[in-house]
Amino acid sequence: MEYSGYGSVEVAQDLFLRYQRQLHLPEWGRPQQKKLAQTRVLLVGMGGLGCPVALYLCAAGVGTLGLMDDDVVSMSNLQRQVLYTPEDVGLPKVQVAQRRLKDFNAEVDLHIIEAPLEARHGLTHLANFDIIVDCSDNLAVRYLINDACQALNKTWVYGSVYRFEGQVACFPPEPGCYRCIYPEQPHADVVPSCTEAGVLGTVPALIAQLQATEVLRLVGQWGPGLDRHLLLADLKSFDFHKLQRPVNRGCQACGQEAHFEPERYASSTVPMMSVEAYAAQPIESLDIRAEKERVSGFLPGKHLAMEALLALSQENLLQVLNPRVPLLVYCQKGLRSARVVAYLQSKGFSQVFSLQGGYERWDSYQSLRHRNAASQ
Repeated sequence: MEYSGYGSVEVAQDLFLRYQRQLHLPEWGRPQQKKLAQTRVLLVGMGGLGCPVALYLCAAGVGTLGLMDDDVVSMSNLQRQVLYTPEDVGLPKVQVAQRRLKDFNAEVDLHIIEAPLEARHGLTHLANFDIIVDCSDNLAVRYLINDACQALNKTWVYGSVYRFEGQVACFPPEPGCYRCIYPEQPHADVVPSCTEAGVLGTVPALIAQLQATEVLRLVGQWGPGLDRHLLLADLKSFDFHKLQRPVNRGCQACGQEAHFEPERYASSTVPMMSVEAYAAQPIESLDIRAEKERVSGFLPGKHLAMEALLALSQENLLQVLNPRVPLLVYCQKGLRSARVVAYLQSKGFSQVFSLQGGYERWDSYQSLRHRNAASQ
């Protein structure tokens, strides 16, 4: 027995057997399976959300799956990022994910983009796909996805996690977008990432399954889903609430006067230093993480938490740090350090750098170096 599932080709009996459980659903027959096989989905971020979304969409038989991330695997990822193993630490996430997913379902066309989503290339990347799924855990990326998808007439599926809580929504290209809920992007350090706040590994897994289900609903076209609502999940109390989303007619992304301006999302001009450059020529370093974050390790150098540093007077700041000495500032992922570098530049520090990818990237780099040395 064969069925028309992947494009215009006939799909063999083993693939029919693979998808038969969903094909037995009244809402999901051969037309929906064929449409899924012709659908192109881009996952922005291959972390705690991206890994489960990728697995479930591959399992369901999506035709093309784009994997976008510029990060490498770290040991702290393994508690929730289920595509990776200890042997993958230090390797690019998208390359590892592509290999694992190809073994899982060879029929899926996998495209990797080993780069961050930025405004200058964002429209080109997003335009190549039908549905965008935000798995980034990054506020700046989320606002860029929202605004670019409105401009491109694309639907995107939102998911975010904070400790035991999560949010999911689906945003078609119409009034009632993400900016209608949260008009202005806050500073990166205002909303802590899971690196700083912590997260139970099963929480992103559940939110990711809801995101993947929304993608399948969009393809199968059953029910209203989350097109008009924001789903709030609290897994500490197991409370779920579905809130109707507001519509802001003056929204700069979906309102009547809306227009996309790439320069609004210009990448930071803060000087960066790669882990490779620091390893080749170490300079004085400053760890701005909280004390509890340092249990994973730290570089030789000074420690002053970001909040304490920003509270110093100019006089006290110059007693702690020498503006004439090259300085590498680092946090866990590189977001807070970029803000501190910009602050120090405004105070007259001209030779100050942010560690690209933060201590997490350094730790992964060291693990890979040691593993490569041991294998030689």
